[in-house]
Amino acid sequence: MLSRQTKSKRDAIPLHSTEDRFGHLRTTVRLQKGESRVALCRCFQSKDFPFCDGTHKTLPTNAGPVIVEVTPPEARPEV
Repeated sequence: MLSRQTKSKRDAIPLHSTEDRFGHLRTTVRLQKGESRVALCRCFQSKDFPFCDGTHKTLPTNAGPVIVEVTPPEARPEV
């Protein structure tokens, strides 16, 4: 089983881990305390992969980042 973790340069807390689960790569991203959004790379060229570092802006592609935003339950609209 492939498993890899990347730690924050600031405080050595695991930011993400990638593992092979039944032939599929699964990446888990943990937000740091106080963060509510994260930009994930889709061009696969980021030096901070899986996080976007803006490298896509220098490439001949239209693939920008995917932005994942976490909204606290109390701020979510009722459905």
